[in-house]
Amino acid sequence: MIIDSGKVYKYEQLGYYDPTYGSTWNADADGYISNAIVAAFEGPKGLELCYTHGAPESFCVGMIYLRDGKLIEHEYEGFHVMVDEQIPVWKKDIEEMKKLYLENDPHAHKYNEFAKWAHCFIDYDNEWIWLRDKDDKNGAFFIRKDGKFRLVDVENAHQSPTACQKDGICYLIFSGSAGGPAYQHIIYAFQNGKQLWKLFTLEIYGELDECTLNGKNISKEQGKAYLEKVPEGKEINAWFCDIDGKQ
Repeated sequence: MIIDSGKVYKYEQLGYYDPTYGSTWNADADGYISNAIVAAFEGPKGLELCYTHGAPESFCVGMIYLRDGKLIEHEYEGFHVMVDEQIPVWKKDIEEMKKLYLENDPHAHKYNEFAKWAHCFIDYDNEWIWLRDKDDKNGAFFIRKDGKFRLVDVENAHQSPTACQKDGICYLIFSGSAGGPAYQHIIYAFQNGKQLWKLFTLEIYGELDECTLNGKNISKEQGKAYLEKVPEGKEINAWFCDIDGKQ
């Protein structure tokens, strides 16, 4: 804001409020930390201000001009730096997860070789680690808590993972063909870092045929009610590192 002889000039950037997630903030952080004016001078067309704008993840430089009674911003460059570091996953950790994977199904998993790993965010209360082979056909999801690993479930060519969230509950979903006209879903629900339930459903020609909740049989009506709570799953974003240490 500039005041000159009783005249007020201002440049506003309004915040954003999401009705579901509340107020938001991004790496550019316009307005989150105020601009710092580092130089002011009279240019050929009027007042010119040179500014810098710092935020936890970025640093911007630019100019603010007074033109025709308005303040105009021109950002010249924004430098982004991610200061977060991943929690280390050591080779001994990989070997421990491989052991759990093999113990889960020694026959089916014997010849699957993991080539990469990534942290992923099914929920933000647990540390999730995703192992995958080089062809992205076989994989496994683990949670590490208090130094111990837990195998949540596995993916394969017939069972693809997706994730979603609604009303504070996060879901990890495995869906795929069970052979012929059969199709299955395995859904895990998490809240506040804890698993609420695990649902298994089997469909034949699109109709529910079998449902279990936490390993116990439930009616088709109950299974349908749980399915209706879960929004459509979305692709899980993850940036993988080779197990040999390369990005």
